[in-house]
Amino acid sequence: MKKVWHLIPTKLDNSYFKNLLANKGLLNSDQVLVTKSEVAKQLVQQYAVNNELFSSNFPSP
Repeated sequence: MKKVWHLIPTKLDNSYFKNLLANKGLLNSDQVLVTKSEVAKQLVQQYAVNNELFSSNFPSP
């Protein structure tokens, strides 16, 4: 399966988490965040739907 990421290298946002929920994690170890731990999956879901939450926890200049 070919995985395509549309990256904007100058923008830090929640796209990574959206990709995980769409089963488009870059590495198998990324995808484990939504398959092996309910706590981690809940965090991924929160960040995927709320970019403001992600930005407040991971501010960028």
